[in-house]
Amino acid sequence: MPASMRIIRRCPLSLNGLVLAVHIAGACIALMAIMPLREVARLVSTLGLRWAWRGLILLTLCCLGLLLSDAVASLHKVMDGWDAAASCVHILGPSFVLGVATLSRRTAQDMLRIRALEEAAFIDPLTGLANRRRFDERLTDEVRRARAIGLPLSLLVLDIDHFKRVNDIHGHAAGDLVLKQVATLVAAKSRHSDTACRVGGEEFVVIVPGLEGAFAAASAERLRRAVAETGVPLEGGGEIRTTVSLGLATLRPGETADLLFRRADAALYGAKRGGRDRVSLAA
Repeated sequence: MPASMRIIRRCPLSLNGLVLAVHIAGACIALMAIMPLREVARLVSTLGLRWAWRGLILLTLCCLGLLLSDAVASLHKVMDGWDAAASCVHILGPSFVLGVATLSRRTAQDMLRIRALEEAAFIDPLTGLANRRRFDERLTDEVRRARAIGLPLSLLVLDIDHFKRVNDIHGHAAGDLVLKQVATLVAAKSRHSDTACRVGGEEFVVIVPGLEGAFAAASAERLRRAVAETGVPLEGGGEIRTTVSLGLATLRPGETADLLFRRADAALYGAKRGGRDRVSLAA
């Protein structure tokens, strides 16, 4: 037997203290792993994954209880060198769990940051609607899908009437309030399958899959009426009343996304020329 092992065997009290310290250290590490595990369980969006991480938290708590139980039991045992060496696993196991939990938390946080940046690239910061970049991509996708499955696709383009006058009389802060109010109404009057976007200035669009003709026109008319009937309250009192002009076009066979937008935009200017506060259908 090696001399060092003989020395260790002669010091059972020292070995018991060492094993106890190892068990307590392992329990502390397991306890440290609980917080990052809880954070990961909170960050994941899938219900199944969330319960899986909660299950790992429960297993870690069980491990913590066993470590504390073994720590108490080690006080009443005669330990030798092999017991001391084997007790190292009580540190390595919890350390592995802590490492996995910490790395998983950082990975989940990075994924959330990346997702937020991706969403910000497609969202208009003032209104919260999709921006022009998202509109271009989504319209192309919807045109392709409409052709593939043979369903109608309509595009609604609307513009706030006399918006420059609002800015000139009430200021740009009031103009922003009007934009936000119209955006809220556009989103509220859109279906879940529709895509509402602000494409620039006071111009908005709504991609309307599955509707054409009178049905799409009725949806546009409901939006026009909602804007006309809803005032925008000002911070100093009073309110601003505004209207919108709308142009509506339905996808034709073989038509591209760009041509569909041009026809809807031309219909919008037809509504402007016709007196504003109205829905105009594309030719």
